[in-house]
Amino acid sequence: MGVWPRGGRMKQGWKPKWRLVKALLGIATAALAVAVWLAVTPSDLDADGWTVKVGDCNDLQPEIHPAAAEVCDGIDNNCDGAVDEGVKDTYYRDVDSDEVGGSIAKKFCSWPEVGFAAYTGDCNDTNGAIHPGADEACDGIDNNCDGRVDEFPACPTPAPVAPPQADSQRLEPTPSSADSAEEPPVKAKHPSVRKTMRRGHEAVKQSWKRLLRRN
Repeated sequence: MGVWPRGGRMKQGWKPKWRLVKALLGIATAALAVAVWLAVTPSDLDADGWTVKVGDCNDLQPEIHPAAAEVCDGIDNNCDGAVDEGVKDTYYRDVDSDEVGGSIAKKFCSWPEVGFAAYTGDCNDTNGAIHPGADEACDGIDNNCDGRVDEFPACPTPAPVAPPQADSQRLEPTPSSADSAEEPPVKAKHPSVRKTMRRGHEAVKQSWKRLLRRN
């Protein structure tokens, strides 16, 4: 290794090494300039018009930025902090596989095919014969989930039967006008009349006796 001369001149062996130092200093200066530029100037690496500073949550994917449409793919496409919001469809658990689900709901990006249905309203999700749209049967069960049991025409309505009447409410036969007409009362004869009639009878008897004696 050479020694710096007293007269200020560098020996011949120092020139290549000094050039290397200058090159390294140039590289460091350029890197520092790039770092400063990146710190001051917003970057848009995916060229989607959105930078990290203004809300781009993935500056390496041009289809991901705050103005992007949300897609049902398990990714936050519009950088709002939520995943697949508003793009999933609701399906209902269908235990009895009658294509009508119960009350348990779950959201999916696509048709789950097995164990779920697109419609709800099954009042008995353990019996495939019971669901909205099923035929009502006369069996004491709400087969079509309409809130009624054995409604017409499954069970024809019987003719109304009058309730039995109490003894006090039973009507007695009404007597006819002829039966209700009372016979006129027999008037009792006065004692004086009876005496007169008896005397008349006695007088008639006596007359007949006298007449028979004469003959």
